[in-house]
Amino acid sequence: MGLDGFVPWPDELARRYRDRGHWQGRTLGTVLTDAARRWPDRTAMVDGDRRWTYRELDAWAGRLAAGLRARGVTRADRVLVHLPNVAEFLPLCFALFRVGAVPVLALPPHRETEIVHLAGLATPVAYVTGEEYLPLARTVREETGIEQVLVVGEAAEFTALADLEREPDADGDEPDPGDVAVLLLSGGTTGLPKLIPRTHDDYHYNLRASAEVCGFDQTTRYLAALPVAHNFAFACPGVLGTLWVGGTVVLCTSADPETAFPLIAGERVTATALVPPLVMVWLDAAAELEPDLSSLRLLQAGGARLKDEAARRVGPELGCALQQVYGMAEGLLNFTRADDPDHLVSGTQGRPLCPDDEVRIVGVDGAAVPDGEAGELQVRGPYTVRGYFRADEHNAVAFTGDGFYRSGDLVRRLPSGHLVVEGRVSDVINRGGDKVPVEEVENLLLRHPAVHDVAIVGIPDEVMGERSCAYVIPRGTPPTRKDLVSHLTALGVAAFKLPDRVRVVDSFPRTGLGKVDRKALAGGPVRYPFNDFTGLDLAPPYQRALAEPGLTRVTLPYGEPAWLVTRHDEARLVLSDRRFSRAAAAERDAPRALPRVPGGIVAMDPPELTRIRSLAGKAFTARRVEALRPHVRTLTAKLLDRMLAAGPPADLVTDLALPIPISVICELLGVPAEDHERFRAWNDGLLSTSSMTPEQTQRNLGELSAYIGGLIERRRAEPADDLMTALIEAGDIGDRLSERELVLLCIAILVAGYEATASQIPNFTYTLLTHGDGVTAFARLADDPGRVEGAVEELLRYVPLASSAMFAHYATEDVRVGGTVVRAGEPVLVSIGAANRDERVFVDPGTLDPDRDARGHLAFGHGLHHCIGSALGRLELQEALRALVTRLPGLRLAAEPEWKTETFFRGPRTMPVTW
Repeated sequence: MGLDGFVPWPDELARRYRDRGHWQGRTLGTVLTDAARRWPDRTAMVDGDRRWTYRELDAWAGRLAAGLRARGVTRADRVLVHLPNVAEFLPLCFALFRVGAVPVLALPPHRETEIVHLAGLATPVAYVTGEEYLPLARTVREETGIEQVLVVGEAAEFTALADLEREPDADGDEPDPGDVAVLLLSGGTTGLPKLIPRTHDDYHYNLRASAEVCGFDQTTRYLAALPVAHNFAFACPGVLGTLWVGGTVVLCTSADPETAFPLIAGERVTATALVPPLVMVWLDAAAELEPDLSSLRLLQAGGARLKDEAARRVGPELGCALQQVYGMAEGLLNFTRADDPDHLVSGTQGRPLCPDDEVRIVGVDGAAVPDGEAGELQVRGPYTVRGYFRADEHNAVAFTGDGFYRSGDLVRRLPSGHLVVEGRVSDVINRGGDKVPVEEVENLLLRHPAVHDVAIVGIPDEVMGERSCAYVIPRGTPPTRKDLVSHLTALGVAAFKLPDRVRVVDSFPRTGLGKVDRKALAGGPVRYPFNDFTGLDLAPPYQRALAEPGLTRVTLPYGEPAWLVTRHDEARLVLSDRRFSRAAAAERDAPRALPRVPGGIVAMDPPELTRIRSLAGKAFTARRVEALRPHVRTLTAKLLDRMLAAGPPADLVTDLALPIPISVICELLGVPAEDHERFRAWNDGLLSTSSMTPEQTQRNLGELSAYIGGLIERRRAEPADDLMTALIEAGDIGDRLSERELVLLCIAILVAGYEATASQIPNFTYTLLTHGDGVTAFARLADDPGRVEGAVEELLRYVPLASSAMFAHYATEDVRVGGTVVRAGEPVLVSIGAANRDERVFVDPGTLDPDRDARGHLAFGHGLHHCIGSALGRLELQEALRALVTRLPGLRLAAEPEWKTETFFRGPRTMPVTW
């Protein structure tokens, strides 16, 4: 029975494949029925503590087939199967094969987008899923109209798969071997997956020949570590090939070593298959866990290319043979053979499975290239499809006129017939006319001891067209670009092949089939913020960004992507150049780490900003600030008196750091003592990165604004000698701050004047106590308190206070910033912490040197956005630090601090100290 949307093989080729014995007229259902007849009492499948013989598995499939027929599922119907590695998967598939229905094999990670897409393509009559996907099942039924939803486990309002089972009755309409047996998924590298129709004839050959070339037999115990819905684990030879020869399938719920290694030892597993990233994980874990892998004879690596260096590690470190498998769900399979020499096993991806696999390798002009030269692989054969399912438009591009599948893979063929995968055709980077071979450079980089894995992608460049960026998963200390360039240069690599940029990442984005998603790497911004909240180190991504030309594209928890500036000169440019607007952020979904970024004076542009700063400056004079020094000194002394009287240990945060700035700010603004804690709580809410919803943050801001409005009214009626009164009265005749401007300015003073200082007092103290060779920097400062003012400037430079850049600056026209052209309308974020570590401005910037001339740091901003309260912040930090080193020269940590999380300013939540 023909299936609408299926492209059959031409009659001439179909006859050839039958005549040569490739197509034997068998359906996939016979894999299990034949095995049950030959080995009824052998163990066919293991799932945890449950085991099934071939007889039991065959009977289970028969009961499910009867139940499917009873519910109207018949030949050529499609059934969307979305299950993890559970025992029900195999009997369900065999039941569908017997009925002649077609399983559409979705992968466990797929969710609404993919499942609804697949349902639209396949038009299934039923959807089978697990109880863990019940919410998704409801969405799928609503979105697609699929009436029959069958669930493995607790089914809620749906039908449990177990309830489908019934005693087998007379078989219905038997499938034809030429019918479509299963719809597999394409790799999805060009978008949502396409469906690949595999017939009973061709897929039976696929699993049969694979099992033979891999040496599978009745002693094989195959660990299904990859999703069994994956073509590799399903039939290459996978679970179907294992059952064909009478072996045992051991289901594994996860391929992580902690799950898989005990199963290998306990079930005496002999063979398994992994994708390259998991091979890397197993290699590293084996050294640490020292598992019993003595039964393991064969490890297949496929789905993507396993780098040569990793391939050479498998035998010595895992104690088993490696078999490289290069194939595709569309058909062609290549295997290295057991008798291949080591250099072919580690350095190639095998040779074709079938003598009737027609392989040609062509250049960009479509002409065949000589052996040894790279070109695009094109193939046709007895198990390579002639077209995707219901995809005429795509088929016109993906297949040649004479039926060869254009794989898009860039390969070389050796005289032995083995293929070496060089990457994708699109993976060659055209760098100003020089072609950078990605796979070659990746393999060389893997020789570096600090490189666990690497993927090189092309990034757009106005001058060169493309440049290369190496994304590195490190082993130990992350390597810098300088490290990797030196390594490649020592190996004789040409200059144009050297990576222009290096990015260190924890993992690679991957397609549904486990391949590195280079498109996502190349096009996706880097996730930001970089800094971990624990400790005060500058995160490695900042350091790498400082070492590379141009800006870094980043994406934040809220808002649109942005450019990140890390260099000192470029930071000064953005902060002072009037071609960048802060006010524009109010009209955009500005990039931010907080649900809502405080506005006010920091969100203004000239001339409004200039006017506000001028008026505020008349109140916030140096004389007024300096007049506060005795008050701050007295307050600090009282707090230390209280600490000393109570005796150690003390919490430096609650006992000193928090009371100083909140008391000073509240005194300046005329906030009554009984309201200090309310003020502090409002401030904490404004600077929370995730503990509050945007609505909660907005409500918090509204309450604070209303409170400040009340203070303003009180001071208008009862003027006093404080900053609030001075702000109200500031200005020339006819020009005063409006009430809204006053409120916004007071909020800015609160945010900058309280939280920053409250964080930096313990930050500075912690830094001084934990730096120094033998004698801490704190102790050295205690010996000479006259150095405190210089030390404060160096600490302002050295300690990266903010967890991320806060305020976006929008380009109002195209502006070149360093090596990057920022287009009009694009946002830029400035990392002050990184700019203060720029070696072009500060010698040995990663070293704390209290005697350094740190002038020029940007801790208080620059230009129009220089902090109006910087003098007050300096004063408070100087007085707090001077008091500590003078009165508590023996201060030391009593325990490690508990660090704040989910706040904009970094620092300890508690910091136990003793003396």
